[in-house]
Amino acid sequence: MSDPNTPDPMDTHPMDRAYTQAEAMLDDPAARAARRARVLAAAAAAPQASEVESAARPVPARRRMMWGYGGGLAAASVAGLSILVAIQTQRPPTQLAPPTPAPTAAPPTPLPGA
Repeated sequence: MSDPNTPDPMDTHPMDRAYTQAEAMLDDPAARAARRARVLAAAAAAPQASEVESAARPVPARRRMMWGYGGGLAAASVAGLSILVAIQTQRPPTQLAPPTPAPTAAPPTPLPGA
């Protein structure tokens, strides 16, 4: 009897077969040498960096007018928040009133007729 964990090649999923074929192709030294040669040839034929840089440099987009005032608005918001924080944190210390002395007991009054 065969191992129950070994799948039957006829019952394998197509994705499993694709992975098996890809692994076999990657392990093949001749195919690896051919891929390496294609990559090196493509790298040698690639344009120089200065050509790529000049062609890939994008044209700067025009700024929209509604965002033109955003910098001033942000600066004003930061300034207002700073003033609010400064006012709230730098209040003069409150003076505590000196403690009032505890009332002393009144002297006993003499009883009438005594």
